[in-house]
Formats: sequence, C-alpha cells, structure tokens
Amino acid sequence: MSYVSIWKPVHDQIVQASRNAQNEIIGLLLGRLDTDTIIIEDTITGEFETEKHRATLTSNTLARIADDVVNGRVKGSIVGWYHSHTEGGLFLSDTDIQTQKNLQQFSSLVTALVVDSNNGETGYFRVDTRTGRQLRIPGKNVMVFEDPAEAVPLERKEKARALPTPTVEIRALPPRPKLPSRPTILAIVLVALALSVSLFGLLLFRGLPAVPGLAIRHDPVLGGTIGAPIEIKAIVNGTILSVSLFYFVQGTTSFTETAMSSSVPGEYSYSIPGGRVAGNIVYYLKAVDTLGSQVQTAKYTIPVADFALPASGLVMAVYRNGSASTTLSLVYMNGFNNAVSLSATGTPQGVSVVFTPNPVPSGTAKATMTVAAGPEAANGMFSLLVTAAYTPSQGPPVVRETTAQIVIADFDLQISPSSRTISIGGTATYTLTLTISQGFTDPVQVIVQGLPQGASYELVTSGTTAIVGGAGTTTLTLRIITTPSVKSGNYALTVIAVGGGLIHRLTIQLTVR
Repeated sequence: MSYVSIWKPVHDQIVQASRNAQNEIIGLLLGRLDTDTIIIEDTITGEFETEKHRATLTSNTLARIADDVVNGRVKGSIVGWYHSHTEGGLFLSDTDIQTQKNLQQFSSLVTALVVDSNNGETGYFRVDTRTGRQLRIPGKNVMVFEDPAEAVPLERKEKARALPTPTVEIRALPPRPKLPSRPTILAIVLVALALSVSLFGLLLFRGLPAVPGLAIRHDPVLGGTIGAPIEIKAIVNGTILSVSLFYFVQGTTSFTETAMSSSVPGEYSYSIPGGRVAGNIVYYLKAVDTLGSQVQTAKYTIPVADFALPASGLVMAVYRNGSASTTLSLVYMNGFNNAVSLSATGTPQGVSVVFTPNPVPSGTAKATMTVAAGPEAANGMFSLLVTAAYTPSQGPPVVRETTAQIVIADFDLQISPSSRTISIGGTATYTLTLTISQGFTDPVQVIVQGLPQGASYELVTSGTTAIVGGAGTTTLTLRIITTPSVKSGNYALTVIAVGGGLIHRLTIQLTVR
C-alpha cells in the first residue's frame, strides 16, 4: 500500500468545512505522485446539493471543473475525492465503494478522504476491486505536512532510490504505480462521477454503516436518576479491536471517551459513574475492527430524573418572640420520585428553622418551612442556606441549595425625660420615640397606666395608635393632664407599646405638688 501526504492547510480546510456544515460536503482532491506517495496539495469543489446523508455535485460544477483543469487554471492532478459523514463515523458506504471502484479501474492510487463532521476525525480509503471490500490506509502511512519539502519523508525517497549491489543479479523491478496524465485522470474522474450521476444521481447516500461483518446492536437507554450509575450495553459483531463509549452531560462542551469492557464475547458494557450523572446524558458508541474500519451509532439523549430548589429570592419576616411559615416547593424533572431531606445552615443565635415533612417523601414536592425567633434574637437581616439532599443507593448524596433572606423584626420605645414635676392642675409633657425595624409592618398602640385619679393623657396624634408604614422612627408627644382634684405626690407611670404580638414597657416618674 502506498503512502498519503496531505498539506496541513488543505487538511484543516476540509475538516473545518465539514464541522461547520449541518449536512454533508463533497469535493475533489488535487496533487501529485512522488515515488510511492500521493501528495494532496489542494481541493476543488463548487455548487452541490446536500442533505444530512446526501451530497450531489451539480452538472454545472462538473463542467466548470473540467474547463479549469483543461485550461490550466487548476494546479496539479486529480488524485482523489473527499466527503463528510454526519453520522456513522469513518467508512465507505455501498455507494461510496462503487464510486471508488469506478475510479480505481484506471488508477489504483486514487484515494477517498472521509471526514467525521462530529469530531473532525479523518480516514483515507481505497477499495479491493476484486472483492469490493473497503481498505482503510493505516495511520502510519498517512502524514499531514506543513513544509512542502517534507511532503515525502527522506527515508521513503532513499528507499525508493535504493538499488541492488553489483554482486546480485539485477532483475527488472515491477512497474511502480503511477497517476495517469492530467487530461486522462480528469476524464477518469468525470466519467466515474458521470456514471454515478446516471446510476445514483451522484447521490452519496449513507445510512448506518455497511462495513461487512462489523455492526453495533444497541437499545438506547430510556432514563436515569441524578447521582445514580447508568449502564450502557451493546452487542458488537465482527473482529473487534475496540468498542468505545462517548458521552457528555448537557451543558458541557466535549465528549468523554471510555473503553467498554466485555466479559462475554460480543457483549460490551460500561457503567457511567453516579458522580458523573449530573444532568441529561448525550452519548454514542463506536466500534473499530482489526482492519481499522469503524462504525458508530447515532447520538442518543438519556433524560435524567433530577430535582431542584426554587431560585434564590425567598424573603421572610419574623417578629421577635414569634414565628413565620412559608411553603417550600421543590421542582421535580424527568419523573424524579425519591425522598429528599431538607436542612438549613447559617441561623444566628435565638433563631430556629423546622421543615415539615422532613424528609419530603417521594411523590410530594412541597414542605412547610417555619422560622422562629426567640427573645435573644437580634434585629436585622441574615442569609439562610437551605439545602435539599437526595442519597442514591450507590454514590454520594446529591445536594441542591438555595438562599433565603430572613428578617428579624421588632420595634423600640424610648421616653424623654424620664421624670417631670408639675403643680396641681398643670400638664406634664414627655417625648416618645418609636423606632421600627425593617420587616415590621403591624400598627403599634401606646397606652399609659398608673395615672393618679383625676388625671388623663393624650398623644399629639390623631389618637393613641401609630400606623407604621415601614422601617423608620416616629416621634410622639405624650401629655399628662392633671385637674385641681389630683392629689399631690409621686406617681410611677407605665407607658406600654403594643403591636404585632410584641409588648414593650417603660416606667416614667410624675411628681405633682
């Protein structure tokens, strides 16, 4: 088997065009023959009709190529053809084999280049014209060169120039394969392609690979569960060199390749570890036989049952010495149906969190979250980390988290001055300062107890109730009014502020003379 060298810019251009196209592409390879090496230096293509498994060079394109070659506008000879596969990997379909056989009737050196548009892998093929079997050129016989001077390695040239020593009878060597002239090979290619047109409409149609004896039988996996292993099984026929699984989790960017093992001839399996089952799995299988032929399955998606907590944004207000509750709704995806345990971390002193039920049983997606604040809880807002955990039978727990903002709310009462002295029939004035913390929204009522007989009080507002519209400070004037009937003496008065179930008391002194 001869060698193939391809100039790197040409190789990269074909691969990139294949990967950028949603459907198949097709074109011709241009180059020359040096000793026993086909050197690919350029490509030529044009308008073609294409679908996912179909590529068609139009008659106008073939006519233009012929004109360019005959008139010297194209450098080099036609040394082969290239096309891409969107599915199935690197192989020649029945139609490809027939096209290649037509070309090789005139030159055994004509080469078919196939590109896997999914991963950019390339393969170079010829056909055994006696048996019709495809022959992949071994990787050691293929080289991608950058410097034109290195298109043919020196050792190949020296080997080709080597002659027998004078002490050995020199016999005529068999003629080395050579390429026909440019007009001749142009005619060969165009006749072969025209024959393909007449027989197949120049349709390079490929379904599943038709590599003799090499086939994959696989029942796609229909579902999995987050964090739990997923076993992939297949039956592969042929003289197998390797069977590989390619997979990735949706949301990532590249496939992980791993070898599948076989404990029974022809049966292969691999279990994706539960730690890698972090979302829906996309996968395909590829088999390679001892001759280098490849087949692969279509890509499959495994829907993975999963769960989630609501996104951050939950805010709860809890009054000191009180509690508040909210419904926590879990999100179940792809039929998730397992018990989930809930917990909370980051609670400050005096604050407790309880979930009911806990764990959340299978088939249930809701729990009640109750936050309670004791008398020692400090006013203010803090972040609470809410965690939901599912523990599969094999593997570590799967944890989902969200953040809740908890506000401990209260109000504060201050009075100034703490004592007043008035004459009988006079009025004592005090200043009350009511400070409302964030999250407190209930009305606050102020009352005064312990007044002497014949005395009354009033707040310089529209009553004894301050309607609180939110956090802030409110200043009220408290007036203690006495009448001539009030007896002189020292009185301890209790000022009480009540709101939202909270009660604050302060004692002030009133002296009447």
